[in-house]
Formats: sequence, C-alpha cells, structure tokens
Amino acid sequence: MLNFTSLDVYRSRLCWYDYIEVRDGHWKKAPLIGRYCGEKIPEPIISSDSRLWIEFRSSSNYVGKGFHAVYEAVSVDVSGSM
Repeated sequence: MLNFTSLDVYRSRLCWYDYIEVRDGHWKKAPLIGRYCGEKIPEPIISSDSRLWIEFRSSSNYVGKGFHAVYEAVSVDVSGSM
C-alpha cells in the first residue's frame, strides 16, 4: 500500500509537466493506477503485486516541495479486504 503524506507538485489540467505517475507493477508499461499533481493527496493506493512503479517528473519552471509517500506491505484476503 502506498500512502502519500504530502504533495506539492505543479498542477496542470492533465498533469502534463510535473507529476507523479504510479503503475501497478515493476516497469514503465505496467497498468497505470494514476497520475498525480497539485496539492490534493490521493487516497491510499493498493497494488495487485508487491511492486509499484513510481515516476516523478518535474520541469524547472515551478519549484514545489515535491512529495512524500510511505510504502507498506499489507495482507489482503481473497475478498480484497485488508
């Protein structure tokens, strides 16, 4: 499970310039979970595997604080509950 505790990344309509991209797997072409920018902290993210691909992209045009996230291994039963 990935929990964002802070987020301060330049916000654009489609999160085009600065963003954090999270994918469900260990590489760039894994299924996209979400692309995040701005200051709104997303809900906790649960992967279907033990790995997530996290890419942080930033231009030099805007200086924000970036982000902080915590990755935690959690047990999920077959119904999908934690």
